[in-house]
Amino acid sequence: MVRLVSGPCDPAIIEQEYNNALIAKLRALGSSNVYVSTTTLYSGFFDEIAEIQQGTATSAYLGDSRGAGATNVELQSACKGYLGGTFYCHAGVLFSLATAAMVKDALTHDGPGKLSRVHLDDICVD
Repeated sequence: MVRLVSGPCDPAIIEQEYNNALIAKLRALGSSNVYVSTTTLYSGFFDEIAEIQQGTATSAYLGDSRGAGATNVELQSACKGYLGGTFYCHAGVLFSLATAAMVKDALTHDGPGKLSRVHLDDICVD
């Protein structure tokens, strides 16, 4: 599917839409299911690149039909009610305390990172 954009929007950004033809084809082929243990972190709203990214209706969400282990963390949901659970821009996910804690957890344990092993009081205040 070729889509002509009338505004200042890079085609790579359009390819991240949940209902984009590329994402739809990947999902239809089962390519949204992980082959290795994977931890995904994303901003749920106010993301200037990939809107709207909430719950399982996000292009970032990965399934686990193969049983390899997949954890999907929407930062606003993980830190709900905390200052760190409000606004994350797309790049802000990279330097979030919650992201750092989840990456550390994923690298220091077998399988994907688990939010239940992270102390939310320590990470949801950035």
